Amino acid sequence: MFKINMLNNCKDRKSILHLVVLDDGYKLKTTKLELMIFDKIYGQFEKDKIGENEICNKCRKGTNICTTPLSPYLISDEEINPNDRIMFIGKTARGSDFGEETDMFYEDVTTFGNDYIRNSSWAYYSYTRDIIEKYYGSIDAGIKYITYSNLMKCNNDSSKDTTPYSAKQYCLNENKFIWKEIDIIQPGRLIFYSHHFYDDFIESFRPSNFYRFSDITDKSNAVEVGAKYSLYWHREFFDKDNKLICAFLRTSHPERLNKEDFVQNVLRFLKDTENK
Repeated sequence: MFKINMLNNCKDRKSILHLVVLDDGYKLKTTKLELMIFDKIYGQFEKDKIGENEICNKCRKGTNICTTPLSPYLISDEEINPNDRIMFIGKTARGSDFGEETDMFYEDVTTFGNDYIRNSSWAYYSYTRDIIEKYYGSIDAGIKYITYSNLMKCNNDSSKDTTPYSAKQYCLNENKFIWKEIDIIQPGRLIFYSHHFYDDFIESFRPSNFYRFSDITDKSNAVEVGAKYSLYWHREFFDKDNKLICAFLRTSHPERLNKEDFVQNVLRFLKDTENK
């Protein structure tokens, strides 16, 4: 699918651009601006000893979680106003060996993500690609605004999400890895592709400078997607001056849902929260 000139030492990434050459000749650069945020996330997780700390060791011993922690698939450019950044968040990665290990504890999957958001037919990527293209006009125009990550940083190398509840508690409530990612990226809008399976943890999410929140729709709210339904929980967070900090949509995973309706529902959320 692609050839990679990948930097094996993460510390070298700060001053060098690396290049991905796709089969069709399209050249995709990972910019210094993307790498600046990557380095902040990397630095936080190096400090936290992700995958190796006491909480992670408890998780590995008590569950079947076995893979190397993953970086986000895509990361917004540093130059983008945080209010304009959009973050898509899935449940957990399926499989392993998506990218390059950095210092043996963290797997950089940004090259994989940049390829799959453009080319993959999997609903997880292709539906999101459609959302980006319809909202921004093209994938090239929109990709600098987008971060794409997962709630769970590790997985059990399964073809489906079989994450035990205890692992969710370790990763989301105790290590708080995804919430630290969000705090670094500071997106204005978040879309969780998690159905109701992670609601106990999403419910406790609070952004920096949070003062109050308002549920525009509740957790049980659902919208039509073809002959099926998709959950549609819309929450907004405000500071003391009643200024919107960020908003999230917790919807269902797109797999096996009508593409056109699913995409339109997410676009409705984005348009409803645009310039608010």
